[in-house]
Amino acid sequence: MWSFGCIIFELLKYIMRESTSDFKKTRYLFKGTSCFPLSPIRNDNGDSTNVVALEDQMHMILKSLGRQTDSDLSFLTCDYSTLYVRKLEENINYDDDNESLSGICKDLKRSLHKNKRALEIVDLMESLLKLNPFFRPSARECLRNKVFDAYRDTAKENILIEMEKKR
Repeated sequence: MWSFGCIIFELLKYIMRESTSDFKKTRYLFKGTSCFPLSPIRNDNGDSTNVVALEDQMHMILKSLGRQTDSDLSFLTCDYSTLYVRKLEENINYDDDNESLSGICKDLKRSLHKNKRALEIVDLMESLLKLNPFFRPSARECLRNKVFDAYRDTAKENILIEMEKKR
């Protein structure tokens, strides 16, 4: 569901590419250059032990989502993982609203304000981009979202529901 949220963002940015001069720069929501510990960067000594880039993937995600509450991190089962996130958060400047997901969503809504369905899509995207997977809607919940009402064929859906019940 996380990936679906990222894809929605990229599609919206593509649709809006005419109105922005920095499309290539802002096309990706979480554009990281590495992913510690899988691809650590090297420090000045050539050592890559425990070196996390400022544009590390997780760093970029946390910077965009904002400081995480204990509840947001409750899905992490390893204390090391929680400590890792908390350590990353110490080095993040959360003051720039333009880089936060809520700031980005505000900008998208401002640009798309005349299109009700596009605004609903931004809301859906925002609900999908929660760090804690238990706080995101399921695939079934997404399909029930009002965004898809125009494409829904309830007669066919009811047939499928009946078929599922018979299994």
